[in-house]
Amino acid sequence: MLAGGIGMTLDEAAKEFELDCKIRHLSPKTIDNYGKQLRYKYFRCPKCRVLMRTARGGGEKEMHCPQCHTSFKVKS
Repeated sequence: MLAGGIGMTLDEAAKEFELDCKIRHLSPKTIDNYGKQLRYKYFRCPKCRVLMRTARGGGEKEMHCPQCHTSFKVKS
């Protein structure tokens, strides 16, 4: 296993997860879902609870819900 920890880069985390998947025989869908969690931040609208996502690393953003048109701020 790699060093791990909080200071890992995204590439290091992906390599460690890929190695872990080979050991545990995880499905490709599980691997793809983990990759999405590294790239996107998921959150729900505070009014209607619809699930949305935004790219990670963009700081604070103002989002608009496509369903109820509520505006709110999120940290990505």
